[in-house]
Amino acid sequence: MLKRFLFTVIIIAFSISIIILTGCTTSSSTGSTVAEGTTTITNTTTTTVINMYLLGTQDVNSNGSTVSTAFYLKNGVKTNIGDGIFRSWASQMTFSSSDMYVIGRCNEISRQDIPCYWKNGIKTNFDDSSFIPNQIVSLGSDIYIIGMRKVNTISTACYWKNGVLNNLGDGIYSSFVAQIVFSGSDIYIAGCQSDNKSIYTACYWKNGVKNNLGDGLISSDTSQIAILSNDIYVIGSQYVGTLSTACYWKNGVKAILGDGINMSGARQIAILGNDVYILGEQWNTPTYQTGVSIVTPCYWKNGIKTNIGDIAKKPSASQIAFAGNDIYIIGSSNESTTDIRTACYWKNGVKTILDGGYGIYPSQISILGNDVYIIGNWELTMATYWKNGVKSFVGNGTTYVVQILFN
Repeated sequence: MLKRFLFTVIIIAFSISIIILTGCTTSSSTGSTVAEGTTTITNTTTTTVINMYLLGTQDVNSNGSTVSTAFYLKNGVKTNIGDGIFRSWASQMTFSSSDMYVIGRCNEISRQDIPCYWKNGIKTNFDDSSFIPNQIVSLGSDIYIIGMRKVNTISTACYWKNGVLNNLGDGIYSSFVAQIVFSGSDIYIAGCQSDNKSIYTACYWKNGVKNNLGDGLISSDTSQIAILSNDIYVIGSQYVGTLSTACYWKNGVKAILGDGINMSGARQIAILGNDVYILGEQWNTPTYQTGVSIVTPCYWKNGIKTNIGDIAKKPSASQIAFAGNDIYIIGSSNESTTDIRTACYWKNGVKTILDGGYGIYPSQISILGNDVYIIGNWELTMATYWKNGVKSFVGNGTTYVVQILFN
C-alpha cells in the first residue's frame, strides 16, 4: 500500500507553491486552452505556453508486488520519477530555467529511506542519509534545499546550495527550519533553535546569521516568513502562560494573535497589497483539556481575527490565496452525519462545496489567470484536482498528490 511520507511542504502566497499567473498584461492579450493544463497566452509580440505539473506518489506493480513510486503529470501525461523497483516518494518540485528539480526520498539500500533529489529525472542521493529535506527553491541558477540533519545525534538546521552543505544550527542543541524566502540577493530562513534541552527560541537566519525572535525564557517557534518592502514578518507561536498562542514578529517586534485564553496557531502568511493575512486556528481550551477538541479555523487581517465556516460543521482550513481582490480559502467541512469531511472552499467568506469532495482533504490552491485549481487526496487512496470546480482524478489506483505547479 502507498506509504504517505509526510514532508513539511511550506506554502506562502508568493512562493513557489502557490503560483498566481496572469500571463501577458497588455489589453490585447487573449487566452485559449489548447490541452488540459496547457495555456497559450498571446499578444502582438510574444507567445507563452504555460504547462501544468502535478507531483505525487503512486503505487505501481513490480514483479508481483506493489511499490510506491514518485511521479509527475505534465498536462495530464504521467512520467515516473522513481524506478518502480525500489520505493520512492516525492515532496516538492521547482524549476530553474528549463531544468526540473524534485526532492524526495528513495528506498534502495537495506530498505532504508535515503533522501534524494532528481534533476530532469536523474536521481542523486544526499551524502548524509540523516538529512530530511523540506523545501526546494531556486534563485536564478542557484538551487537551495533546506531541512534538518543529524550532527552527533542532534537535529541541526541546514541548507544545501548547489549541492554544498551549510549548517545553520550549532550542532550542540537541536534546531529546525521552517521556510526559506528571498529578498533581492538576501536569503532568509525561518526556524528555531534550542539553547538548552527544553526551551526553543524562534529565530531566522539572514545570509547565515541567526537573529533571535523569542526571548529564550519561554518556548517559541516559527512556521513561515515573508518580506514586504523592508519589513520582515515571521509567524509562529509562543507560550502565554501554559498555552501555545499564535503570534507574529514584525522586524523583531512580537504581536500576539491569540486571545491568551484558548490555544491557537498560525500556519500561513499571505500578503495582498499592504494587508497582511495570517491563516490559523484556535482551540476551545477547556474542551481541549478534557480530550474533546473543538477547533475553529480563522485568519487575522492586520491583526483582526475572522472565523472561517460554521463551527457546528467542524470546518478546517489549509490555505489562503488571492485572485485580484478576491480571497480564497480551501478546507473541509462536515456536511454529513458520518463525521467524514467534504472538500470545500470559501470565496470572500461564502462557502462552496466541491463536486465529489466527500472524504477528500484539499491541500493546495493555485490560480492561473481566471482559472482556480485545487488539489486534494481521498483517504490516501485517490488523488484529485478541481479546475473551476470540475473534478478530475490523478492517476489510477492508490495515488497521493502533493503539489500543483505551473511553468
